[in-house]
Amino acid sequence: MKKILLYCLCFGSFLGVNAQLQSLNVPISFEKENQQNQQLNKGVSSCVNDTVDYTFAKTTSIRALNINSNSARALSQYFNAPQNITVHGATFYAYKINTTGGTSITVNVSLYLAGADSLPIGSALATGSVVVDTSFGGGSLAVLEKNVNFSSPVTVNQPYIIVIENTTANGMGLVVNDYTLANGANEWLAGINLGGTWTRPYDITVGGVLFNADVLVSPHVSYDLIADFTPNRTIFNSIPDTIFFTDNSSLILKDRMYNQAAYQAVTEFSYTYDFGDGSAPVNAIDTNHIFAATQSYSVTLTDTIYGWRTNCFAQETKLIQPPTPANLVITEIMYNGPEAGTDTTEFIEIYNNDANPVDINNYTILGVTYTFPSVTLNPGEFYVIAVNSGAFNNVFGFMPNGVFTGGLNNGGEAITLIDAFGNTVDSVFYRDVAPWPLGSTSGLPDGGGSSLILCDVNADNNDGNNWNACLTQTGVIINGNEVLASPGVANSCCVNTSSVQNASICSGSSYTYLDGTTANNITADVSYVSTIPNAGGCDSLVTENITVISIADQTVVAAETVLCATNSGTTITLGSSEIATNYYLRDDADDSIVDGPIEGNGSDLTFDSGNLSSTTTFNVVAEKIVLDAVDLPSNQDFIRFQTPYTAYANAITVEAWIYNPNGQFPWAGQSSEAVDNMTTNVWMWHAGTFYVNDNGNWKSLNWPVLPAGWVHVATTADATGMHVYYNGIEVASNTTGITSTIQNNSSSIIDLGHDVRFPSGTPGRNSNLGFDNFRVWNLARSAGEISANYNNCLSGSETGLVQYTRFNDGVGTTISSLVGSNAVLFNETSNWMVGSGTCSPLICSTEMSQMVTVTVLPALVGVDNTTICATGSVVINGTIYDASNSTGIEVFTNVGANGCDSTVTVALNVLAAVDVTVDNSLMPILSANQVGATYQWVDCDNGNAPISGEMGQTFTATANGNYAVEVTVGGCTETSSCEAVTGVGVKEVANNTVSIYPNPTNGMVNINLGSNNSVVDYIISSIEGKVIETGKTSSNIITVDLSNESKGVYFIKINTENTSTVYKLIKQ
Repeated sequence: MKKILLYCLCFGSFLGVNAQLQSLNVPISFEKENQQNQQLNKGVSSCVNDTVDYTFAKTTSIRALNINSNSARALSQYFNAPQNITVHGATFYAYKINTTGGTSITVNVSLYLAGADSLPIGSALATGSVVVDTSFGGGSLAVLEKNVNFSSPVTVNQPYIIVIENTTANGMGLVVNDYTLANGANEWLAGINLGGTWTRPYDITVGGVLFNADVLVSPHVSYDLIADFTPNRTIFNSIPDTIFFTDNSSLILKDRMYNQAAYQAVTEFSYTYDFGDGSAPVNAIDTNHIFAATQSYSVTLTDTIYGWRTNCFAQETKLIQPPTPANLVITEIMYNGPEAGTDTTEFIEIYNNDANPVDINNYTILGVTYTFPSVTLNPGEFYVIAVNSGAFNNVFGFMPNGVFTGGLNNGGEAITLIDAFGNTVDSVFYRDVAPWPLGSTSGLPDGGGSSLILCDVNADNNDGNNWNACLTQTGVIINGNEVLASPGVANSCCVNTSSVQNASICSGSSYTYLDGTTANNITADVSYVSTIPNAGGCDSLVTENITVISIADQTVVAAETVLCATNSGTTITLGSSEIATNYYLRDDADDSIVDGPIEGNGSDLTFDSGNLSSTTTFNVVAEKIVLDAVDLPSNQDFIRFQTPYTAYANAITVEAWIYNPNGQFPWAGQSSEAVDNMTTNVWMWHAGTFYVNDNGNWKSLNWPVLPAGWVHVATTADATGMHVYYNGIEVASNTTGITSTIQNNSSSIIDLGHDVRFPSGTPGRNSNLGFDNFRVWNLARSAGEISANYNNCLSGSETGLVQYTRFNDGVGTTISSLVGSNAVLFNETSNWMVGSGTCSPLICSTEMSQMVTVTVLPALVGVDNTTICATGSVVINGTIYDASNSTGIEVFTNVGANGCDSTVTVALNVLAAVDVTVDNSLMPILSANQVGATYQWVDCDNGNAPISGEMGQTFTATANGNYAVEVTVGGCTETSSCEAVTGVGVKEVANNTVSIYPNPTNGMVNINLGSNNSVVDYIISSIEGKVIETGKTSSNIITVDLSNESKGVYFIKINTENTSTVYKLIKQ
């Protein structure tokens, strides 16, 4: 249900607390004429900010509405955005209706995007504020005008809304157009915010009248004005010619909110075409025009936007012009045949040397009279006109394309080809004087049967030096002279051609030039011109540039020339080195490689001799490989063949070795430079697809993923289909064969590493790969032929081989071809590289004249077998050796004059240990236990002083004390521990109490104890301590039998209760 809005006609009052929207009945002057530029005049300034007074344009009278937070708190106004529009702020008209709450309020102005029903959506994109006071000025808009500038202008490209909002309860009179007069034109572009809800104006009535009104708000905007138009063609088809023009200018020109011309329904006034031919300008959005004269025209479109306060304009000019004269060339003239005055064999041959087909309708020939019919001459095609079609047919076996009237002057004249626009396409002034071919004898052009032929279709055909007398035989004899001419086919000229071949050889080598001459021992670069005779008496002059590869001799020095056998080796230094050269250290005995290769760096190199066991002589050899492939690392790099083969039939093979480090497919192809159409394209390697132009239609075959590294790619096409081979193995094929003939283009070139159809460096039209052994054949090689030869170096004489480039030059930017066109390497970032190895690269080697010998001395070795006692030791090279550490290896460093090391093996002879134990069981008799030794008893209490005469194994102490024995065995003397003897001594037989007899004895011994009357113990022992006999007796006589004992000293020890006495007994 529509809301009913009350309004009051009382000035400055707010009546009715239930009213939601109030009209303020106050007089406001409508100063519309002062706000807008009503005149549709051409802009005279560049585009600047405009204030869009569209709501003013719709208004015939205005009113003020009371806007406050208690009723309608905000009004909005919709605006289009046909393109990028930058909104800087807005102008509106308002006043505070009374002084309640003060004389002023702050009002917000915001920009929103427009949603459904032209109401604001989302958040504000920009907001500004302005103070509105009670100034009324009698209702003058100039006084009521309020301006808001956004701190950050907003650019929009879709419809937007300007919102004016009073958030206070104090009333603001906001000026709108008069809704009672339907000034809104039923566009319903305004919106009303009632209690926080946006409502469309057609849902609201004021006093029973729909709120069909607009807010008088004018956005401040700026925008780009671009003039643009498209002619349906820029080259005339004919004269006169009608060209149609379609507008592409900025859309804002057609928007009635921004362009007053559009608002007034005369949008075409914003578009003015000046056709540049003096005709009156035309106001139209899209139009056409008839151009009557053969000339170029600058057509200018001026776009003017008639803004509400500011006009601005933009211009665009495009050139409409006649076509550039086609590249048609007069290539053969028969001006004085051999028929003696009748001249019935006269003809003129015209060749299409253009990259495009040429419509020769209404072309004319001056010099003779002929107008060409409606014929399209394709690139590479001929058109022949003759004076007598029958005579021409009799001689050449086919009818000419046309017949001219008039005759060719035997002394020479100008023949001029004029196109349908009156442009001179080609003009030749032939003569019968030098430098033109001349003479009337047989085989010459002035009556001798020969025509004049242009040898190079790209040469100046007004220069007689570029013409020859034709040698092509027809077999037709007239007046004794054979007709020599070739109408309708390519001319075969006897031309002394010049070309360049580059080669590299090792210094001191021999070289055989193309003319068979051999030069020996070449040590410096040389250029030689070979003259190669050809059929017809023409010569080919080949300049052979021979580059000599030499490697400088360098010094060779060893860090050490004398080595001890135990050293690991030494280093050998080469005095200097060369870039791109490998160096090897070799054993001179058999030239085996010891170290290397080490790549030269322009400075010295150091080699490692390794461990040496014998004297060795070393040499150093250098190898330089002549690079035989081209790397194309930059997007600007490519290889170009300027004059490749252009006479394919219906079969082709293209092959090359490709170095693929990065997963790319190679780009290569044959076409006209930077031209892409089906009359110029021949074949393409196009990013993994092989294309062949089958008389205007591409035939294609995709490749599989290209393996990494060097890989041979061969592509073939003929009537049976297309094939792709990798390394001699078929990887793809189809049966889409060549059904007609391969498109030939005599002005085509071949590029490797770049799409020839586009300018160098065009993004996505190049490949950063290496190329080697490039071959093109005018036949389809079989799978067997490709497999058998892909890895072979060819001679160049193989049937069907029309382009063969091995890339053996190694340096520079000129690349020689064994067959076909030479090539040029473009852009300095290209690098020569080691190739695929198909044609073995030239390797030059030089052995340095200086050799170095490293002498290895014999090893210094020895053995130390020193004998030591069991308790002894010896110090060898700082190491202590004894019985527990008797073996080892000792290295004596820096021994002798050469400072070598000596190795000594230690193996000591350790004698057996000496027994220094003493038997004291017959005290005071001490007996050394070691037998077979030398003895010396010593007095421990006297500083181990030797006891005179006591050098036996047994010692009888005669006095109490401490005694030891020095035992010597095999030179080792050891001393026993000291033995203590106390209270006893050794008694002689002189004691009267005891008598021993006989003493010495031979066996039986009697021992008389005298007046003994008690029991005694006795012990008889040898000097070694062996007990012979023991016993007890109370008798006075003891008899002992020593008959079975050995001679020597024996001891008799008699123990009584109070004494112990030892007596000496000698057996003899």
